[in-house]
Amino acid sequence: MSVIADYSRLPVELWHMIVQFLPRDDQRTILFVSKPLHDYALSLLFSRVNICLGLWSPEGLVGSSFYEDMDEEEGLERQHNITWEILRRISRDPQFAQLVKVMYVRAFIEYSDTVFQFRALLDALESLRNLRALHWFGMGPPVNALVLQTLANASSSTLTELSIPVVWDTAMSLAPFVHLQSLSLGGEPLQQPEVKIVYGEGNSHETQSCLQTIPPSLSRLWTHGNAIWDAPVRIFDNLQDLFILHPTTLNGLGFVLHHCLSLRSFGLLLDEDMTSSLRATFQDASNLLPNLISFKLVIDTALENSNVVRPLVDFLRKKTTLRRLDLGLFWRQGDYRLSPFLDLLKSLTHLEVLGIQFIDLYRDCLTHANMKLLDSKLPLGLTALLLHLDFGDMHDDIHQRLIAMFKKRRKLRYLHILDTGSIFDLQQQLLEDHPPSLELVGYGPYLRWLERDSETGLPAYSPPWKWGKVMFRDVHEFGCEDWEWLLRGRALQELGAYIQQLRGPRRDLTDSCSRQTSWNPACGTESAAKRHRKAVAL
Repeated sequence: MSVIADYSRLPVELWHMIVQFLPRDDQRTILFVSKPLHDYALSLLFSRVNICLGLWSPEGLVGSSFYEDMDEEEGLERQHNITWEILRRISRDPQFAQLVKVMYVRAFIEYSDTVFQFRALLDALESLRNLRALHWFGMGPPVNALVLQTLANASSSTLTELSIPVVWDTAMSLAPFVHLQSLSLGGEPLQQPEVKIVYGEGNSHETQSCLQTIPPSLSRLWTHGNAIWDAPVRIFDNLQDLFILHPTTLNGLGFVLHHCLSLRSFGLLLDEDMTSSLRATFQDASNLLPNLISFKLVIDTALENSNVVRPLVDFLRKKTTLRRLDLGLFWRQGDYRLSPFLDLLKSLTHLEVLGIQFIDLYRDCLTHANMKLLDSKLPLGLTALLLHLDFGDMHDDIHQRLIAMFKKRRKLRYLHILDTGSIFDLQQQLLEDHPPSLELVGYGPYLRWLERDSETGLPAYSPPWKWGKVMFRDVHEFGCEDWEWLLRGRALQELGAYIQQLRGPRRDLTDSCSRQTSWNPACGTESAAKRHRKAVAL
């Protein structure tokens, strides 16, 4: 005799757990099941909202997997309709507005007449009494004093996270936000091309004024340019996460590190070779930051000498609690200069997350000796690895050696490969023979989940993340802070390509795309120009 289960008698808390872990499409279906489940699913689906003003397009990326059957005008109309419906619902329904805790604004309107979209956004902001975080991307329109004043009137008591580009009147509007715990001035670090255009020395004074208003509650600060060197000492007392992007001088770095007594995460993104300043700083600061767990240093230019290597290694060796390390360094001379860093890894016994560049600007061959060195030094307990390889050729069985190296790291859950030379097509091998814990695979700007085919039960890749999700990624998208941290500060439209400009023309990217069609489904049938016009993102 069969027994029909009465699922309606399950505790509400259990239903909430079930709905929470459903895919987003299934959560939408739950909206039509019952009133209690509708209300809970609604709170999950709209706790974070994306507001799109204009249409962002992924410049520099080859191909797109989004809106392949639409032209740009259709994509723009759809985005505006979705945005309008969300803003209107927030403005008219106080209960719905109460659900919204995080708002992302993508402001990329290319024309000057933005008054109607801007007013609709202000009306919605006035109704957000429970907002915890605002992330504003782009400058069309910029986030001005009127936006911040409206936000302060509605959410100053609840807002703890703010990420905004800096404009001329930003500083005078920050004072009401006395509960901020996280502040990014100048835009998110993942927007590198845009930030470099809209942010400059002209905003340095305004950023300095913003730093004067920082509340004591702040524990996380990301800032651009040189303003941080003249910031008041009091703001460093409680900082636990500091990320400095695109400074043109490091004259104040030692001073800042000496006063960040509670710092646990530090990042520095440079456009220029400042190794002399770095060397002096790390020599003097070798005993500082004893509680550091995350360290990121990315320099987007080839270095001329290696005088920073030993002081940096000595500095890092004393950070016995370090669990995350990302070193984006490479040299012009053609010798790797990596041995001291690789030797360092064994002394970092808590290291779980690693980003490292293995690059030869003269396009030499990746040899068995290179692989043996790398394999012998990488910690076996890694859970996330970003590996940037840049070689013009390789020995015959390097693919198999790479796969074997990855499989030894049995705890590896996220693997991202940057291949400037376009010679490492490991997608099929990883699918068939991957570390047992692997969940997410990245190749250049493409990210895919490793899943199981529902019919065969065999491993399969998910569709690639859409460009909007890649560009505006956050911890929520990854589901793991370590993974977001590993890609932090890297604009993915530049990944695997930014060194190419140092060498001149190389193999055409569309050629490599045609060999990796499952990673880039847009390649093959359309021109790059046509695909680019269609490349838009949610």
